[in-house]
Amino acid sequence: MRALAGGLAHPGWSYRFARRPRISWGNLPGEGGPAAATLSAQTNRQFDPSATWDDLGWFRDRWAGRLVVKGILRAEDARRAAQLGADAVAVSNHGGRQLDGAPPAIRALPAVADAVGADAEVYVDGGIRRGADIVKALALGARACLAGRPLAYGLGAAGEAGARRAVEILRAELRTALALAGCPSVHAIDASWVAGDSRPRMRETADERPG
Repeated sequence: MRALAGGLAHPGWSYRFARRPRISWGNLPGEGGPAAATLSAQTNRQFDPSATWDDLGWFRDRWAGRLVVKGILRAEDARRAAQLGADAVAVSNHGGRQLDGAPPAIRALPAVADAVGADAEVYVDGGIRRGADIVKALALGARACLAGRPLAYGLGAAGEAGARRAVEILRAELRTALALAGCPSVHAIDASWVAGDSRPRMRETADERPG
């Protein structure tokens, strides 16, 4: 109803829109093609397939500030980035939108954290939707979590106030998850707070066994 009211309040714009609907995103160059195709072309222009590790070294030599390399999914790449002077690596598959079949960031995180040790900080980006996700990521070796989508949702719903509210919700959920897990602080989180298939299971009682 609000959109309809806005259209009625701006008849000139509504008339022009009805005659020629926009077929590309307003912040992307070019006209005449589907929005998805325009976005794909714009995304492809942001990546340079000729980039090498030498370029990272070149950048490190010329940049005295903190250097974070995002998109790391392999332990060898994380180790190489740290050797070239990266202050941190961000484990990320870029939301899973770039390459079908890329491993989830949370699965790649433990190996990357083990590979760099104390040589660089490790962040994780992707899949952070709840406070419990933050606990898991910290337990598996992340120093911090990057969360863009929750903030984008909040921003879209209520502007800056919505983005702030999204952060507040994540913080509250993190505190709740820590309390329910019996963990006193984020500083106490380590791998012992998550269980994998290779970890010994607690012995089941007769009442807990299936069937």
